[in-house]
Amino acid sequence: MMTTTLSLLEAVQALAPQAVERARRLQYAAALLSQGRSRREVSGMVFARYGCTRSKAWRLVNMAADLAGEIKPNTPQELEEAT
Repeated sequence: MMTTTLSLLEAVQALAPQAVERARRLQYAAALLSQGRSRREVSGMVFARYGCTRSKAWRLVNMAADLAGEIKPNTPQELEEAT
């Protein structure tokens, strides 16, 4: 009898390859939101990069925003102080 040790990620990839791709998209959207980009801008970037529908991009960005918590947009004064 042969035994194989799979990591959790390898097991998920074998069972549901789409889940790994969705996780990548979610991670990308969360990273962009954390940079201070607007939801609209991020959904457009997700749409362009992954070729999904606009509605899927919006849902993904909303999910990323929910998971990341409320992200405060940068005020003009904060942007000036950062430069």
